[in-house]
Amino acid sequence: MKTQLLLPFASRPRSTFDRFIQGDNGELVARLAAVAAASEESFSCFWIYGGASVGKTHLLQAMCHVRSKDYQLRDVAYLPATELDPEALELDSYGAYDLVLVDDVDAWIGHAPAERALIGLYNDLRHRDAALIATARSSPTRAAFHLEDCASRMRAALCYELKPLEDEHKVEWLVQMAEDRGVALAPNVSEFLLNRMSRDMASLERVIGRLFEAAAQEQRLLTVPFVRSALNI
Repeated sequence: MKTQLLLPFASRPRSTFDRFIQGDNGELVARLAAVAAASEESFSCFWIYGGASVGKTHLLQAMCHVRSKDYQLRDVAYLPATELDPEALELDSYGAYDLVLVDDVDAWIGHAPAERALIGLYNDLRHRDAALIATARSSPTRAAFHLEDCASRMRAALCYELKPLEDEHKVEWLVQMAEDRGVALAPNVSEFLLNRMSRDMASLERVIGRLFEAAAQEQRLLTVPFVRSALNI
């Protein structure tokens, strides 16, 4: 069995299924966990789409961390598409893997060489009853494919929209982000941010990053008064 192919791309040890706040995405998470654990023995292809910071990368990396029933690492490759040149893409060797995860696959769409490589990978994995999981910003029906063969394959995939969290779950998400950085974030601070700032996940992530940096520089706790001062609100 091959080792996990994560290097030179960074693995996130905390990006596991048990740390993913599901919200309304329970069905998708259950399906991906089953695929990662090799409990499905037929070919599967997923296209998962959603906006920034909704957890697409977290889910793919969670699949990397899952162990099969015999506690051996599943034969898995993780590919961040934005870090690979779509005009010089070589994917032949990945057809031998059992599970191939392509993050931000839309970075390849519209580039003929990359789409040809993706078709080849798809065909190899289908022949071996393996699995291909891709994430993107939008659904495959809205993607501007260059090759119809690639479009037809990707549009036939199991397509899921990864839905953003409701406010009650965003509080939990913010607290978890703080914990990952060794910072305590009281629920009332999270609620204050949700009431005063843009509630989309990407904006919240940027704001909380600014707050972590300011708190570290000033050696302060993340309290509501500190947040007011740091953000001038």
